[in-house]
Amino acid sequence: MALVTVESLPTNTLEAVNLCLRYMREPPIDDLALVNTSFPVEKAYRAVIQMTRSIQRRDYSFNIFKQKLTAVLDSTSGEYRMKTDPRATKVQLDPEASGSIGWPAKRAMLQGYPTADGKAYEQFVVPVDTGILSRDWKSAVSIDLLVTITLPFDALPEAAKAVTALEAAALCGEDAGEGIENSPFHTLALQEAQADLMNYDLTIAPCNFYSTLPNQR
Repeated sequence: MALVTVESLPTNTLEAVNLCLRYMREPPIDDLALVNTSFPVEKAYRAVIQMTRSIQRRDYSFNIFKQKLTAVLDSTSGEYRMKTDPRATKVQLDPEASGSIGWPAKRAMLQGYPTADGKAYEQFVVPVDTGILSRDWKSAVSIDLLVTITLPFDALPEAAKAVTALEAAALCGEDAGEGIENSPFHTLALQEAQADLMNYDLTIAPCNFYSTLPNQR
């Protein structure tokens, strides 16, 4: 009997973790509160989180958004800073924005800076072609960005959940030495899931000769 079918592909984090456990020939769990109860369960959970982040670095239509940000004056430093969503992993200047000609920078990137207490980091958008890598935009400028964020597994579309879960399961199976990840069934299931994800993405954000959205497919 197949380890997973189209009907049984994971739809939430718990099911994804249990798929990983099946690839390691380990018994399933019925609650994520049990993640820290055994090494295999913790390993499976970490694999799901790892692959959830990894797959979203590819800039799919479901995790890249247009956003206008404005630099805000920091009363302590006197700098105009542009803080981003903590889930953001990448920013790009939006090439389709009508006001792009007057922007103070041609490129931008995310840069982490320690908080005042030094216990955490906050992400800011910084210009990268001004000669000095600084979060000070000098004035209350506004820019249009394409912001890539990392969504939790449960917030992904079904097509992305399937690819993420199968890749995480393959990672766990390989580490456990069970060999399931090398089976023809797994290879076919992953190929079909990847095709479904590509079709989903192209349906949401059609790509043609005139497309300008820098979606890296």
